[in-house]
Amino acid sequence: MASGKYTIKPFKVDLSAEVPRLKAQLAATQLPTHNPIPGGEDEKWGITLAQLTKLRDEWLVYDWGAEQERINSYKHFTTEIDGTTIHFVHEKSGIDGAIPLIITHGWPGSFDEYLPVVRPLLQSAEITLPDGRKKKVSFDVVIPSLPGFVFSSAPPTVEGRSLKSTAKLWNTLMAEVLGYSNGYAIAGSDWGALISWHLFDLFPENVRGAYLTMFPFAPIDSAQVAKDNQTLSEIERFGLDKMAERGASGMGYFAEQSTKPDTIGLALQDNAIGQLAWIGEKFYGASDPTGNGELTTKDILTGVSLYFLTKSFLSSVFQYAHNPSPFEAPRKSDNSAPLGYGNFKWDAIHWPRYYVSQFANLVFYRDHEKGGHFPGSDNPAGFVDDVREFLGVHFAFRP
Repeated sequence: MASGKYTIKPFKVDLSAEVPRLKAQLAATQLPTHNPIPGGEDEKWGITLAQLTKLRDEWLVYDWGAEQERINSYKHFTTEIDGTTIHFVHEKSGIDGAIPLIITHGWPGSFDEYLPVVRPLLQSAEITLPDGRKKKVSFDVVIPSLPGFVFSSAPPTVEGRSLKSTAKLWNTLMAEVLGYSNGYAIAGSDWGALISWHLFDLFPENVRGAYLTMFPFAPIDSAQVAKDNQTLSEIERFGLDKMAERGASGMGYFAEQSTKPDTIGLALQDNAIGQLAWIGEKFYGASDPTGNGELTTKDILTGVSLYFLTKSFLSSVFQYAHNPSPFEAPRKSDNSAPLGYGNFKWDAIHWPRYYVSQFANLVFYRDHEKGGHFPGSDNPAGFVDDVREFLGVHFAFRP
């Protein structure tokens, strides 16, 4: 089907032919029977042998066919914008007045990370407005794959991978390709949140509301909070403490992928157990460890499978090299549209309410005891409730 100068093609995920080779490679991998390093099974050193062995064993019997069928139960498409093939999921509620919403993932996530929230958001749900009146809310949902990730091609230029360039691609996708010309809302986490911020900032005429979990501004620490004479919530304090701990020992991957992406990318491009260790550690380290979160080992295996089977791991890590300094000095956006923030307790990075209020028109901020860096999978109900309540109250189409 065509939309102006753009062609939209239906797309089906079909990676089954690659699975026997993946399983054979896994079966041939010889992991140690024990860790010979004293204290080497401490999670502070990365993924443990026990964790990796468990994941490997589950991957060997993992039913890709069933997962592929689940993924294909959603409507997938591709289009080409500025020389880049963009894969995206697009589901419409079929309800008049539905809010168009584009949700963007990060690394090591994929579109699959947010599939759990799609069908709940399509449904008409009743919310209570501040004046006590009731309102029905539903969404049309778009989830694109970042350029260079899984089924989206890498841009033809280095500049095409920048956060602002991706934001421009997304605006074209929503306003021109899909025809949401009267405005749309955005949501995202990790790189997806940073891209969404630039989308919010660059296209105020189209972006009518933003729900984010990160910002492209340097986070603050507890010393700055004390200097600012601010009082934080329990989860805000917890988040800053956890972020300080992560900054001291959890950013090695960022340095490697930002400076030597070819080294790690080529080493792991065709290395199933290597990708499982490298990516699995990130999922374990930034998700809810209490047992309350909903992110499962199957979610991790599906995520790694998508990277391995599409041969996109190398391309994905260049996201860091082509955006080596994603954080800039804090500033306020000229976009007066409403901003919402979800503060998930076990996330990797946190921004207190008073700090976020300096960036834009903050009208919604919610702490979550449950969930972490991957809220679409770790706390999908919390994500849906936030988006529904925030945008249901504050979103308005352009007059």
